[in-house]
Amino acid sequence: MERWMRSRWVWMCVLAATGLPVTSGCAPDCTQLKKDFQGALQSESPFVAPPAEGERPIHFGIAVRDELLNEVVDRALRAGLEKALTFSDGISLVTGQKVGLSTEGKIADVGLYPDKACDECLRVDGRLGGSLTIKLPVLGAQKVPLSGSFSVVAPVKFGPAADGKAAVLLDLSQAAALAKSSVKPEVTQLPPTWWKVIEAPLSKLMVDAVTRDLGPVTLFTFDGLDLGIAGLEVTPVKIVSDYKRSVVFAGFTTNLASDGATLEPRTDLGKNDDLAIGIDRRLLASMTVAMLKSGKLSRTWTKDGKESPDGPISITNPAVMLTDATAGPQPYELSFRAWKVPESGKCWWAQTQTLGTVDTTEKGEVRVGVSSIKITDSSLPGVFETVANWKTSQLVGKSAHVLTKTLNPAVVNFPGSAVSLSKTRLDVVDNAAWLLGSVAVKDSANTAADDDEADD
Repeated sequence: MERWMRSRWVWMCVLAATGLPVTSGCAPDCTQLKKDFQGALQSESPFVAPPAEGERPIHFGIAVRDELLNEVVDRALRAGLEKALTFSDGISLVTGQKVGLSTEGKIADVGLYPDKACDECLRVDGRLGGSLTIKLPVLGAQKVPLSGSFSVVAPVKFGPAADGKAAVLLDLSQAAALAKSSVKPEVTQLPPTWWKVIEAPLSKLMVDAVTRDLGPVTLFTFDGLDLGIAGLEVTPVKIVSDYKRSVVFAGFTTNLASDGATLEPRTDLGKNDDLAIGIDRRLLASMTVAMLKSGKLSRTWTKDGKESPDGPISITNPAVMLTDATAGPQPYELSFRAWKVPESGKCWWAQTQTLGTVDTTEKGEVRVGVSSIKITDSSLPGVFETVANWKTSQLVGKSAHVLTKTLNPAVVNFPGSAVSLSKTRLDVVDNAAWLLGSVAVKDSANTAADDDEADD
């Protein structure tokens, strides 16, 4: 009986949609459809409370090869080390005498490498140069060239940066606590007997200097997600330093609903990859809804897909999805439900599906191309006749920002350097989407000068 009544109502509403007179049947179910619309609005919950305790899930990740870090932090490391290794002190001899000395430290061939001393550790290696001035009994003051090598091991940690951004730091102030650092000075222009006396205490003084006087050095900053989502929180949660693959990974979580998903730390970069930026793709639906609830996507639209505060069409639960692809452009989908719920007249809903692909441009940017849009289900046949016009709508274009503004090299900044990404590729696998590529580094001051010349 219930099935017969529903079938009767559907046919009566079809007749009403065609303009033919019907005596009754549609108005009560428009009331129900409006209730369904309100239910759909209430179901849009993009945010969840983060867990108070325990390991938090990783939603976004950045992986950087150590060669890239070497290139961008060389100057900061060199300046800090040379300052620390320039000091005046003294050495107590077994005879009770104290020998005064001073050093002028110079550094060359600085390298930054993951170290197995801890899961978050990096090692700074390099060659020692400069000079040593020492006042020896009988011989008097001697100034001689200084050479040798050094190795400073410290953990990587998160720290605050300007404008609420998150910084990834090499915390050299913690090197002493790890006790894995060493300085091996060499001097060839002192009598061997004296060098044997002062070598070990000089080494200790230099180790103490670099582990005492150095502070955190910024490796890179994560500038967050430029999506304009009110209430979105991004928090750093995990660092991995893979000494076997020479890659540092930084993971961040959010307060977005993600069905308990978490991004696995990635350190397996390809041969030509210096940088990888990843997102758990199960976040994309929550991000799209969050844009809608924050007003970055309009709730109401004209029938042709233009934003309008008084538009007759409302949308609920927009969701961007990616599916696996072995190579080439990745399959892309945007789904949403369109509603027409006027105070009077015909009412309906239509579930829509937009299909396309995601790939990268020559400039290393993520690009979304839409190929089709269609209705996959509806409350009445023949509704939403203008759905084809929505293929180029702002809804389709702005929804793509959850990818184009997330998998974007611009979210990562290296101090004092401008980077450009090339040889890019997308990797969508295991519920993760990754943008990977080769990085070219340029001094940001030179970049600004080039821009000024271009303006002239």
